[in-house]
Amino acid sequence: MRFYKTHLKKIRISSGLILISLIFIACQEEKIAPRNYSARVGDKYLMEADVQQFINQRHGNADLKNEFIRGWIRKQILLQGARAEGISVDNEYLQLVEKANNDILINLFIEKHTNQLKESLPEDSIKQFYFDHHEQFILGSDLYLMNIVQFNYDFEAEEFLATKNNSWRKKFEYLIDNNIVAEEIKDLLLYEYELPSKKFYDGIKYLNPNEYSNIIYSEQNKFIVVQLIKKYETGSFAEYNVVKNLVRTAYIASKRQKMIDDLVESLYSDFEIEIK
Repeated sequence: MRFYKTHLKKIRISSGLILISLIFIACQEEKIAPRNYSARVGDKYLMEADVQQFINQRHGNADLKNEFIRGWIRKQILLQGARAEGISVDNEYLQLVEKANNDILINLFIEKHTNQLKESLPEDSIKQFYFDHHEQFILGSDLYLMNIVQFNYDFEAEEFLATKNNSWRKKFEYLIDNNIVAEEIKDLLLYEYELPSKKFYDGIKYLNPNEYSNIIYSEQNKFIVVQLIKKYETGSFAEYNVVKNLVRTAYIASKRQKMIDDLVESLYSDFEIEIK
């Protein structure tokens, strides 16, 4: 009898332990939902902190919140739909991702070693680069140096042209004195292929230096007057002041490439390299 009671107790204890274990396992399998989330798709949660971070990165523009949440839900639905159909990335895709990551890493490494380049660009060095590589700056297209003024009404453009003084500055003083609103762009450089329209090109192509165009009607319902300062012909050398920004860009590119070459050469001895 004592044996039976003892055995019964063991059975009850064992049953209790099994029940506790099952409850524990069930709790482990059931994921507890986080408290502070903004959206959920299946077992994936978009946390409020992530939404707030997105808003902060957009200068506190809370109007984008709903758009961001909808975008996240859409992405999760598509992602989980793909997984449900057994779609997975293949080796070719992973290789592309690895290549992209490697390219990013290389660019970051190069930027780290060349970012000081733009901080010190002596004017004399840029100008010397222009003279040393003069052939790079032969114009492949006609280049126009001009002043532009744009009006909202055609009669304002007509008044501008009708002023007797031919000086651009004096004409603009007339606009100010008569409270005429106009948008001005001075010393604008545009290649022929950069001109905004054929109508614009037709309006300036026969102008002489310092001559004014007739009124050019733009597609934005504006009324434009152009003063041609100078036209540089295809095949000619542009003056340094005219192509200064272009020279600066070419100079930086040249110096950067030299720094990269020197960096690679300095690293050769750090690694075992074999070519078969």
